Amino acid sequence: MRRKRNIRHKIYTYIFVLVVATIVSTGCNTLKLDGSRNARSGDWLVDGASNGRERLVNVRVEPPLERAWLYNANAAFGTGSPLLYHDAVIVGTRKGELHAVDIETGRSIGVKNLGEAVEGSILISNGVLYAAHAWGKYVLTAYDLTTGTTAWRIKGIPFETTPIEVDTALVAVDVEGNIRSFNKDTGAPYWIEKLGDGVTVKASPLLLSGNRMFVVSDKGVAFMYDAVTGDQIWLSDLGDPVYASPTADGDQILVPTTRGRLHAISSIDGSSNWTFVRKDEHIRFASPATDGSIIYVGTSSGTLFALNSGTGIIEWQFNGPDAITAAPLITDSHIYVGTMGRMLYGLDRSTGNLVWETKLKGRIKSAMSAREGELIVLTEPRYIYSFREEVVNEQSL
Repeated sequence: MRRKRNIRHKIYTYIFVLVVATIVSTGCNTLKLDGSRNARSGDWLVDGASNGRERLVNVRVEPPLERAWLYNANAAFGTGSPLLYHDAVIVGTRKGELHAVDIETGRSIGVKNLGEAVEGSILISNGVLYAAHAWGKYVLTAYDLTTGTTAWRIKGIPFETTPIEVDTALVAVDVEGNIRSFNKDTGAPYWIEKLGDGVTVKASPLLLSGNRMFVVSDKGVAFMYDAVTGDQIWLSDLGDPVYASPTADGDQILVPTTRGRLHAISSIDGSSNWTFVRKDEHIRFASPATDGSIIYVGTSSGTLFALNSGTGIIEWQFNGPDAITAAPLITDSHIYVGTMGRMLYGLDRSTGNLVWETKLKGRIKSAMSAREGELIVLTEPRYIYSFREEVVNEQSL
């Protein structure tokens, strides 16, 4: 009898452990957001909150800031900004996971393991999240955040850059230099255009007005395409390698290079408007941000420049000790910029004066996002930070 009880006890224990393990494993691979598919005011559905990636957000984030929460995503991120959707911060990781974090508390809402690395930024449209993969079995995934299910996945040549959405299509540039268009609802292919033999692309494309798509190769050859038809509009050879993503600035495009030059070219025909040149050709420019009048761009030498949008003339500069590889973020009255030295700076937008700084747990290589009174920052190798405006204790005044 005692032996039977022991066997029965072991069976019950095994079943209990199995059930718990199943619940835990299921909970760790579930990502579902309740609510409407419609975007809300203040949502960031694409990297930089706009198709032109100007990285301008008209909200007040007034320093000094204090840390509200810290979340461990257990893997590194790409260069794009975190997305903000329905009160959640959403990121993709190089481990192939999607994380949704409650923006108020910093607690996990859910995690979905896609299995393939996410290098470019994710994007959200009508409640569906699209992720391009740098390597793995699948290269593009459509995941429905409302139902918590995978809508479709495709195999093929990997993507290291961010896709764009235009009409009914999702358009992306793969690692072999092919522009590929897919039906965003089904994943069925629309068309494919090859940029040229041996052409590779490291910088994410831009979607401009008139459904125009700007793409620049790693060797600095710039292309403008019709994103709907795949027809080429113009081609321009800049002559400098390009690894960081460009930025739209009205009727011109800002193209950072790895040879000490920032190009401002016409979006109409690709002709040069001006070029900002550093004496040291080893300087690398990061992705810029712009408010339409002033361009803010960081460099590998640690300097953040504020340039006149029309002329490229320096308005002011902030000299830091560490390389800047991530795009800055423009808020109502301040510029926020992170460095490879783990420093996060808040600068006066008009003067470039340092207003606030803090040291984080890792290097800042990704763009930031923000909403009213709050800044979201990604750091290597795994952390998501939320910073909010410091609360002043009236009793201490």
